Amino acid sequence: MILLLALHHELLGQQLGNFIEKSQSIFIPFSVTCYGTKHGLPQNQILDIIQKRDGELIISTANGIVEYNGHEFYPITNDSEHKRHIHGKIYWSEAHKTLYGSENGGNYNKITPAFKKTNCIFSAYLKNETLFWITKNGCLYSRKLGSKHARLIINSKVKNVYALYLDKNNCYLSNKNSTYHFNLNTGVKTLLRKEFILKIKKNPFTGVLYALSSDTLYTLKGNRIQPVDLGVEKKGILTDVEFISTDELFVSSTAGLIYCNSYYSERYEESDYLPTNYTQSLYYDKKEQCLFVGTGNKGLLKLQIKNCSSMVENTDLAKSSLCSIIRDHQNRVLIASSDTKIYQLELGGCSTYFENKSGFSAMSEIDNTLFIGTWGNGVILVKDRQKTGDITYPKLKSNIVHAIYKDLRGTIWIGTYSGVSSGKTIQQLKPFHPLKITGRIITFYERRNGHICIGGSEGVYIINKQHQLIKKIGKKEGLNCKEVRSFYEDEEKKLWIGTYDGGLYCFSNNQLTSINQKSNCKLNNDLFTLAKDSRGSIYMTSNNGLYVVSEKKLNDYYNGKIDYLIPFYYGNENGIKNTEFNGGFQNNFLMTKMDHLYLPTIEGVLVTSPDDYLFRKLTPKIKSVLVNDTIINQNNATFSRNTHSVEFNFYCSNYISKYNIHYQYKLLGPGLPNKWSNIQKNGNIRFSMLPPGDYHFQIRGVDAYNDAFPKIQSYNFRIKPYFYETWWFLCICILFILFIGIYIIRLRIYQLRVRERKEHRISNTFLELKLKAIQSKMNPHFIFNSLNNIIYLLNSNQVREAEDLLQDFSLLLRQFLQSSDQTFISLQEEFAILELYLAIEKRRKNGEFTYTFLIDEQLKDKQIPTLLLQPIVENAVKHGVGHSNQPCTITIEAKIVSNFIQIQISDNGIGRKASEKMNEYRKNHTSMGLGLVKEKINIMHLKYDKLICLVVEDLDQTNQTGTVVTLKIPLND
Repeated sequence: MILLLALHHELLGQQLGNFIEKSQSIFIPFSVTCYGTKHGLPQNQILDIIQKRDGELIISTANGIVEYNGHEFYPITNDSEHKRHIHGKIYWSEAHKTLYGSENGGNYNKITPAFKKTNCIFSAYLKNETLFWITKNGCLYSRKLGSKHARLIINSKVKNVYALYLDKNNCYLSNKNSTYHFNLNTGVKTLLRKEFILKIKKNPFTGVLYALSSDTLYTLKGNRIQPVDLGVEKKGILTDVEFISTDELFVSSTAGLIYCNSYYSERYEESDYLPTNYTQSLYYDKKEQCLFVGTGNKGLLKLQIKNCSSMVENTDLAKSSLCSIIRDHQNRVLIASSDTKIYQLELGGCSTYFENKSGFSAMSEIDNTLFIGTWGNGVILVKDRQKTGDITYPKLKSNIVHAIYKDLRGTIWIGTYSGVSSGKTIQQLKPFHPLKITGRIITFYERRNGHICIGGSEGVYIINKQHQLIKKIGKKEGLNCKEVRSFYEDEEKKLWIGTYDGGLYCFSNNQLTSINQKSNCKLNNDLFTLAKDSRGSIYMTSNNGLYVVSEKKLNDYYNGKIDYLIPFYYGNENGIKNTEFNGGFQNNFLMTKMDHLYLPTIEGVLVTSPDDYLFRKLTPKIKSVLVNDTIINQNNATFSRNTHSVEFNFYCSNYISKYNIHYQYKLLGPGLPNKWSNIQKNGNIRFSMLPPGDYHFQIRGVDAYNDAFPKIQSYNFRIKPYFYETWWFLCICILFILFIGIYIIRLRIYQLRVRERKEHRISNTFLELKLKAIQSKMNPHFIFNSLNNIIYLLNSNQVREAEDLLQDFSLLLRQFLQSSDQTFISLQEEFAILELYLAIEKRRKNGEFTYTFLIDEQLKDKQIPTLLLQPIVENAVKHGVGHSNQPCTITIEAKIVSNFIQIQISDNGIGRKASEKMNEYRKNHTSMGLGLVKEKINIMHLKYDKLICLVVEDLDQTNQTGTVVTLKIPLND
């Protein structure tokens, strides 16, 4: 189970510093934010400011050097040695990630990664990864960073040089007494001025070199130097110069900050809302269009060039809550306030155009006449500053009027608190669809197809050219808001709807879509204005500032081409004194041809000028990783299984709020989806109770440019499993379980086998006993028959024959007793017993039958079950040939047939059927011989797995009767 907790703290939130609210004045072109020691600066005296390629500032103070990323200040190095030296100028090598600094006393030092002092260098500067330095005696050298070889450029013989600059073949040197120019091609030395030059800088927009002395700014061109008229009174000491465009620059001094362009100059001091007059270092971030000013006693100032300002100050207009603003047919800008006045905006101020006892709510000009809506007196008609009439109930549904509009076909529309009135003329005005169109009517909008959109508290009503209500969009259709306040139709004929407490909606192809309800939309829920300028930007006012979004990006988001929609945000630091805009009435903005936007607010009218949005790729950085609330300073780290939390702090360098930076993260790991999170403002995320495994954390920054492919910063880490969670432990457990399972199975098999062997022994014993029992049955049966024969001879007075028979019987009995304990005997022995038996039977029958033995020589020694054949032979004698009146023959033949010992006992007696009929008349006759053979065969199969086949057949030939008994015994067993 993974718990993702976004901590909403301000550790890495945008550092606002101390915002100077008075800097919102129209008389100062920038807003001012001040950062001091309480914000993380080590000291309030700022000596130099530079910027790294990733956007972070490096700031040299009188007590050390820090970095600033727009969120926090932090030391550039842990080596405190550099704090003992005051570096008036610093240089950053991007390729070597090394910081260098020049001390005011002349020494040049390496500051990072470890401090190193260089005594032989008196003055130096870094340009294009090449270090240029001059010794105390005036020898100028250069060396590529990373190289050990230095090159002598020139021996200037100018001692104690403090200012040094090389531009192509021009070299400028300045000490406390004079400034020189050297032509590096000719070696000609020229004295430019007997004056100390503090700094030499190039304007990056024009390439012009500027030199700054304590009281004058100069331009440099070759060996010529020309002063620049700053257009302000000279006072104080000039300290730095910075360029913000081709013809705009700032100069810092101990007497304030000087702004100068080709037609205007101004000095800004404490009286102009600067926190101090002592300014001594400058840096302009052209990507974010803000100027950083290092002061001598008030820390760091951030000056953001304003594109929003209050049009007039210190007037009743500035204190009024305004509603409608229009430009009339005489090109006058008129503004209606919610009190009793209509103001005319003039250059540098305003005047009262019209005054009435009624409070005004809306205003429009129709046919050169002002239609002014009121909060209870209907519509007042004004022409040339004079009231000419009014429109009230019953022509209007209500005397509270919010919207007035005349469409392209000449119909006048008036929206009131409880419905709409319309008509071609004032006289023809009457309520329009009074039962269908109800509620407060806030705004009218005419689409390109001539349809009129009416917005209000009940949603949207769409009226066609024939003044028929063709569509209503309300809560049933998904429009959830307090009021509809604005419309905009784009080139694709999509209708965008701005609402109060519902955000932005899009109505296209008869489908309504809530933009604010889509994921990762950061539009405000209050959108009073939808005003598009010529650059394709849509301005949206709200109760919390001004939002601007590109129409293209808005459509891309609607069509699913980008996953987020972040607007530019304009608030206090952009010059907006009060971020609460007014809404709820018609004509709540005025756009000029130059894209200047006039907006009524609750504290006067706001004017915005077009902003230049400079696209930049955001570079996210992971500031710190905390594991169990302890900072980890390494990537590809391995954490213990006791890790209960992993926290990431991240940021993108950013100094102004209008770009509205947000963050998205993604954590790839065991069981986690490959999906970006919802965007968030704070730069912190915390993961709790992550299972063991390899993880890949990704973070990206997105802002109001809505870049579809932002840069990604990654961090890899691994959480070790407990030993019992490792693969090898699991393998051991599986093997152990398999071993136990196999052991149990083998033990069970062994037990079963033991039991089976025991049962088998018992079964064998039982079968053996049963076999012996059968044998015991067969033996008395044979003896009984033999004795019967002897008795028969004695009774017949055949004493001689009886003696011979008794002698043969004793011999037979001896052989029988010898083999009776044997389960198997050889076939030859079995045949010998049978021959004695048949000899006895032949005497008893007076030679009525003959017998023949045929045996394959290969089979004589083959083992067969003992006395298996005797009962069959006995049956042949007794039931076959014994009842026959004809001479009979018994043939006993043994041969090999298909891997079997085939034994056939055949006779040509009367056959089984005739014998059965004769036995029916014999009382107490039971033939046991063949049954005993079959039972013995079954036991042999059970005990020895010998499958013996027994087949009894009758001879059904025409002239021959008899029986053939065939036994097949497996040969290989």
